[in-house]
Amino acid sequence: MGKIKFKKMKKAIPNALTLCNLLLGFTSCVFAAQGMIEVASLLILGGMIFDFLDGFAARLLKAYSDIGKELDSLADIVTFGVAPGLILLSLFPENSLNQYIPIVIAGFIPMASALRLAKFNTDTDQKTSFKGMPTPASALTIVGLVISGVYGKYPFVSEIMHNKLFLIFLSLFLSVMMLLNVRMISLKFTETKFRGNEIRFIFLAISFLAIGLMRADSILVIMSAYIVLSFLSIFMRPANQ
Repeated sequence: MGKIKFKKMKKAIPNALTLCNLLLGFTSCVFAAQGMIEVASLLILGGMIFDFLDGFAARLLKAYSDIGKELDSLADIVTFGVAPGLILLSLFPENSLNQYIPIVIAGFIPMASALRLAKFNTDTDQKTSFKGMPTPASALTIVGLVISGVYGKYPFVSEIMHNKLFLIFLSLFLSVMMLLNVRMISLKFTETKFRGNEIRFIFLAISFLAIGLMRADSILVIMSAYIVLSFLSIFMRPANQ
């Protein structure tokens, strides 16, 4: 009896962490709707931590379940789709466009995120790399823009993050990137050798350097490197992959 209860508890731990991700995503939406985009962005970063922890706990405890898989995607739609979309909407300058246009433009992010997650859940060929930009990476790009614009040292970032043409481009670009049938790099190492993992190691090196040297501006640099290196990896990948 005790063993059965323990198994149920094990399965509940990853799901509880996923729900924490969902709660932070929902809270981010609340703050974003009030125009408090810095807090909303930091809450998304918190959601990313729980998104990592739920998968880590599931692997550690061997507590995989169909419910957990579906719950994870539902939480991700909120934290990495709806919340970033609301942040993007808050960045549009008032009276710069017809009031409904920014809603539609920002709405591309949650719509593309939902479709991206649905495709991921039904595709068994994304174990060591992703097809299209993962939803957390898309969310992190928007979060990086906000953090760099508010806390960073480059004034032009704070200017472009309220530029309506740039915001339209960013929303369309991220939406297309999420839905592209192009392999993006992931940090899932099947082995630790440098050969075969060159792009991953280069990306990690750039990331650590950016965090150490650029602080608040590092996320934008990291996401730019991720996109460039992902496309570069297409030409380095063997033809049969």
